[in-house]
Amino acid sequence: MYTYETALKQECGYSGNLPRWDWTLDSDDMSKSPVWSPDPIIGFGTNVKRVASDPDEDGLDGTTVRDGAFANWPLYYPEYHSLQRNYNLPSQYKQVGRSYGSQYFDAAAVRRVDSQTTYAKFEVALEGTDPASTGPSLPGPHSIIHVIIGGDISPSSYAANEPVFYLHHAQVDYLWARWQNAQPNRKMDYGGPITRGSTRNEAKLTDRLQFLGITPDLAVKDTMDTTAAPYCYRYE
Repeated sequence: MYTYETALKQECGYSGNLPRWDWTLDSDDMSKSPVWSPDPIIGFGTNVKRVASDPDEDGLDGTTVRDGAFANWPLYYPEYHSLQRNYNLPSQYKQVGRSYGSQYFDAAAVRRVDSQTTYAKFEVALEGTDPASTGPSLPGPHSIIHVIIGGDISPSSYAANEPVFYLHHAQVDYLWARWQNAQPNRKMDYGGPITRGSTRNEAKLTDRLQFLGITPDLAVKDTMDTTAAPYCYRYE
């Protein structure tokens, strides 16, 4: 997120800071969130739902976003297409009296995330997926937003095609930073399997994060504190 914000400032002349999307504010009915404004200057575009008559030539199972600042926005990975969404909730996550799976991202869900006492438990509460499991699991705040929006944000390999991805992940990063800051020792609390489905606790603070030449590679331990160099930022 820091690298993305830096690029916006250095390459695009952006003078602000990267905002975060607090989904708890929209948990009554996320489809009515101001994020989905059709405004051509500041809106991220109306949430769209694919219908059976819509073509699905690229396998995203989505519909092209046709309003807002990113209307018909061209994308080139993994192949040329326009930005797509399929605003929906799979039937297995629907609950009576709940809107768009809000039970997974409302204030109570976030309190459950905050209440975890170890990184391993925090990760599962936030992600909703036990990294040692290959079977189904209930979603967490992070994963359910990807599921609901669908389209480009759904495949993890290129979810960053979706501009809302950055608002969403700024909130995810905020929750982690807040959890870390609640107890100073948590800034060194890290671990877990490297490969999904493995039960081996192999991840280490000395592991290198590779940024593919976009920015210098760093050890995990050098990214754990957002208030320290090279980041030096706080969340509001």
